[in-house]
Amino acid sequence: MNTHEMVMYGGAFNPPHRDHAGIIEKILENTAEKVIIIPTGKRDDKNYSDVSHTDRETMIRLATEDFGNRVIIDTKFLYGDMPTTTRNQAFYLREKYGKEIPQVFGSDVAPRMAWWDSTGYVAHILPKVFIARPGYPIQEWMVSNYDELEYNSLGHSSTRVREEVAKVLVWSSRIEALKWMIHSKVFDFILQNRLFQAS
Repeated sequence: MNTHEMVMYGGAFNPPHRDHAGIIEKILENTAEKVIIIPTGKRDDKNYSDVSHTDRETMIRLATEDFGNRVIIDTKFLYGDMPTTTRNQAFYLREKYGKEIPQVFGSDVAPRMAWWDSTGYVAHILPKVFIARPGYPIQEWMVSNYDELEYNSLGHSSTRVREEVAKVLVWSSRIEALKWMIHSKVFDFILQNRLFQAS
């Protein structure tokens, strides 16, 4: 496993959950000194109108504050007009830091990377760290220039968290399930601000 000064971990984080934090912790233990979090902004295939950009940023900051200055939150794409694509993020980071910054992905996306960018940059040139996911082994023809990192997922997802928030409004007994999935400060923020109630 190569070690890096920093890697980038992008995603919607809508909301961030304990698997996100677990992956960050694993990266910091094994792969990099720092993790740059870039929340997803404008995308043609996603709509985040259920919460504001400010609320998403706040939840990410609350979820990662225990890591201190080893996690950097970069909101360039969250608030900007540039479409959030892997290529755009990579070029932005290269310009900002003067070098290629490895990006973190689940191994399930490896077969699709060639379709994201016809030049082959994303699949074969961009340095990558894949979080190994059961049932999604990486074949050598799919991608180049990558490391794999094992992580035992808790099975959480942002979609599931949003569903549990909706259940909490009806069954208070679901609160414990929700607390197990997200950081306590994110939990408090969601309930206090009545987020995801339309889910």
